[in-house]
Amino acid sequence: YTDVAPQYTVFLALQDIDEEMGRTIFLPGTNTEAVHEEYDKHAKSNKYSSTEKERFLAQQKYRQGLLKKGDVAIMDSRTLHCGSENRKSRRVLLYFTLRNPLYSGPVFPEGSKLESLDISLGNFQ
Repeated sequence: YTDVAPQYTVFLALQDIDEEMGRTIFLPGTNTEAVHEEYDKHAKSNKYSSTEKERFLAQQKYRQGLLKKGDVAIMDSRTLHCGSENRKSRRVLLYFTLRNPLYSGPVFPEGSKLESLDISLGNFQ
């Protein structure tokens, strides 16, 4: 773990995104080693039930990515996030990830999703 974010993910809305369009849910402050260790403990271990994982997630603050066309959201890529159910129409969004030039640590894992990451908006309601 490092205090310097290894990479940032940029979300650019190519249309207005409302609550029914599968907006992105961000969990601010979850980019820390302690939070990831706690989440992994609940997500990976058979000792912990899905209820405990849901309880852990319910304790987290969250923000909805209700972006207007042209809005940009930038996050530390280690921040826990998920997409909610799209119940309305096609959502058009451009996103990309950039390596932080201030990060000098080892190369990070390939892919953009943890195998154990299984969260949805239902965890926060």
